[in-house]
Amino acid sequence: RGAAYYPELWDETELARDVERCREYGLSVLRVGEFAWGRMEPEEGKYIWKDPTARLTRLLKSVLDRGMRLSFRIVVDGRDQGLNTPQYVFDAGAHWYKDPGPTNEATALARKSPFPDDKIFQEKYTKFIEALAQEFNDPDKVDFIDAYGLGKWGEAHTMIYEDHSKKKQVFEWITDLYS
Repeated sequence: RGAAYYPELWDETELARDVERCREYGLSVLRVGEFAWGRMEPEEGKYIWKDPTARLTRLLKSVLDRGMRLSFRIVVDGRDQGLNTPQYVFDAGAHWYKDPGPTNEATALARKSPFPDDKIFQEKYTKFIEALAQEFNDPDKVDFIDAYGLGKWGEAHTMIYEDHSKKKQVFEWITDLYS
C-alpha cells in the first residue's frame, strides 16, 4: 500500500500491524516507491529523514526496527501526481513544462515537471541524491535504490526534454550520479 493513497498507513498502530503482516508472509523489504523528491527535501538542504517526528522518518524507523530493509524510487515528474520536484528548484530558475493533459491552468501549474536536461535541475538533484546516498548507502538497511526516477512515475520512455538532442547526456548524468 502506498502512503499517498492510504493515509492510515501513517498511523503507528496500523503501520506496526502492516509491517508485522509483511514479515509473517516472509517479506523482508519495504519499497518506498514513486516517492516525491519534494516530500523528502521540501526546502533546500532540509531532508525529511533528519526530522525524527516526520511521518516518513517514523515509517522508515519502524521498518528497520523490525529487521526489514528498505528500497526507494524517488520521482521528479509531476504530471499526474502533483508537484514532485521541490518548488525551490523552480524558484532557482530550472526550466519546466506544465502537465499537457486535460487540466485547468491551476492544476497544470501544480503539476509542473522539470526538464531533465536543465542544468539547474541537474545541480539541485545531484545534491539531493548525494545526501540520500550519504544517509542510506548501507546494505544492512537498504536493499536497493531504483536509480532512475526520471519521467512519469520514473519511467524513462515518458521523459520530455527541452532539447531532445541531450537525451544521451541526461542518461550518462543520471547513471553516473547513482553509481
